[in-house]
Amino acid sequence: MSDGNEIVETQVVDGEYVGVAGKPLTVHERFAANLRMLADWYEAHPEIEIPAGEIAFYIFPGGEENVPKVAHAMGKARKGTIGDAYFKLERFFGDKLILRACWTREAVCKRKVIGQRTVEREVPVGYRTEKTTEDVVEWECPKVMAPRELAEAAEQAGGE
Repeated sequence: MSDGNEIVETQVVDGEYVGVAGKPLTVHERFAANLRMLADWYEAHPEIEIPAGEIAFYIFPGGEENVPKVAHAMGKARKGTIGDAYFKLERFFGDKLILRACWTREAVCKRKVIGQRTVEREVPVGYRTEKTTEDVVEWECPKVMAPRELAEAAEQAGGE
């Protein structure tokens, strides 16, 4: 007897990928299906703008023992850092999508002192309180109507 969560292939029912029959969806299969749903939606709605810039997916695979496994799976990946805190591997999928695997730098990199330098910094020696005038604002955003409300509004506008 099937519990309804088994699949051999997926199909879209009411905007959701569901299994037809067979094995249960793994978390990876469900994520891939969700990405396909997004791609299908964008193909069906060319009137909607695509997100500006790049879209990054972040994963945090744990300790340094996982770096070789992730690097191997990512294939041609670019390594780098995020600020002073994180080591990253990046895999680009086209010109918009990035998969970033991140580790705390201390977990995967070894700190090595290679010299010393003298730097000049401003150090705060005190604070003072000032009164200033600033705008108090309120945002008026357009109301978003449900599709049925849009149809009713269109009918009313056409009937006048």
